[in-house]
This record gives sequence, structure tokens and C-alpha cells, in this order.
Amino acid sequence: MSEVLPSLVRAFVAVIEDADLDAAGARAGLPAIERAMRGEHERVPWDEYAAMLNRVGARLSPVEQELLGERYTEFVSEFRALAQLAMSPERLFRVTLGTLHVTWPHARFEHAWVGDREVTLDVEVPPPYLPCPIWLRASVGVFRALPRSMGLPDAEVEHDLGERGGQFRVHVPSSGTLVARARRAVDARELSLLVEHLLDAIVEPPRPSIGVVPDVLTLQRAWGLTRMEARVARRLATGMRLKDVARDLGISQETARTHLKQLFSKTETNRQVALVALLRGLPLDRSE
Repeated sequence: MSEVLPSLVRAFVAVIEDADLDAAGARAGLPAIERAMRGEHERVPWDEYAAMLNRVGARLSPVEQELLGERYTEFVSEFRALAQLAMSPERLFRVTLGTLHVTWPHARFEHAWVGDREVTLDVEVPPPYLPCPIWLRASVGVFRALPRSMGLPDAEVEHDLGERGGQFRVHVPSSGTLVARARRAVDARELSLLVEHLLDAIVEPPRPSIGVVPDVLTLQRAWGLTRMEARVARRLATGMRLKDVARDLGISQETARTHLKQLFSKTETNRQVALVALLRGLPLDRSE
């Protein structure tokens, strides 16, 4: 069972109370939510949390849902702590995106950086977990407002959302003189450097040079792939075997082979090694 930290539950309830929405009605009949609000440390099942969010979302427009997400960043203490240590907006987003699978274990996440100022994120809430469109829509507001915790302008967020998932493309603002000011603070400097070294090792471990592996959205646009075909392609490009791709995506090997055949057809390749080379941007040996 996928579960949500009680601190995140309490933060969302605080947000809807602050917005003068019906917080009591939103959490009525949800026992784990009530226990979290009493200060108990028991985690809350995702489906209860999603049910509460969906009740709130049913009364709000998409723009209002995004505004709830923006307010949410102000009520979650973890964001403030990360902002103090991250030293740059790019680092803040790297840490936040790198820990999504821990914070929200019900969902599948894939993200890829395009330089230092742009990142794409692919999100899916797979069955049997309850879909929660407001959670996705509020995430737009969260990503947009995240730099505010560092006193910076909002991020620009493009998105294509459905009921169970979607894609985000986030343009991270420049840090300006923030890093220079922070590094003049001697007491914080060594701690920040230590944290950055740790984050480099944990969030972005070194990888062999295998060429550029495009993100899911780029793959879809380049070859007209479906979302699942692009997810299969990206994993193959990182060196995963097809059976491991199938296991990672929760599909059968036969389904994975079907997607592979479609990839061959759409990319005009006929073998997996040629497909991977194409995806990585490496030269192809057409004589093979």
C-alpha cells in the first residue's frame, strides 16, 4: 500500500482552511486523515489522501487548483529547509525531483534535464491507485512557486495533463546574485558545499558517457511515439534489457516486445542496437 506522510496531509488541510474551503467536509469519513490531524504519526493511505483532494478539486477551476499548489509550498516546511541548503534554484529542483519517488511512492516519475535551466518530468498514477487530477494540477503551482522560497521569480511551467498523469516542462529562473551572496556567508558555506557534494552523489550519481538520452516528451515529438513507447525507448537507451524494462514499467514482456516493434517501425530501425544508438545520438553503422 502506498502511503503519504502525515505532515503533508496536515499541510494540505492547512492550505484549504486558509482558502476558506470546507476542510471538515473534505476529510469527513476518512479515518486515517483524521488520525493525522490529531498529530498521530501513522502514514495515510494514498487513496484516502486522493479522495480528500478530489472532493476539494471538484469545486475549483483548474486555475484555482494551481493556486492551491502555490500556497502549498508555503505550508510545507521541507521546502523551506531545502531552499536554505540548495544554494541555487537548479539545485533546489534537482533535489525536489530526485526525491519525488520517496515522497509520493504511489506514482511513477521520470525526469530529464536540458542544460541547467530546463527540466522535463513525466508522471503517472498507475492502477489500482485512485486517480487524482487535482494533485497533478496543483503540482503546476508547486513547481511554479518553488523558487519563491529562495526569493526568486516564479518558474515557467508548461504542462499536458490527463486524469492519471501527464508531462511537465519547467524553465528554472536564474539565480542572479543569490549564490554569490550565500557563499559570502562563511558559516553556511562549508555546510552548503558538503550538502552539494552529497546531493551530487545521491540524486545525480555519475554515469558513463553514453550520449544524450532525450526525455519522454522529446521522444514523443521526434518520432510520433505514444507515451508508453517513449518510456520504453528511454529505458532501452539507458542500457536496460527489454525484460528489465517490462518489469520496471509493470507490463508483460510480450507487451514490451510489441512496443519495441512499433519503435523499430517509427524510427526506421530494425535492431535494438541501432535503435539505442539512434536514441543516444551516436553514429549508426548501416552495414550491420
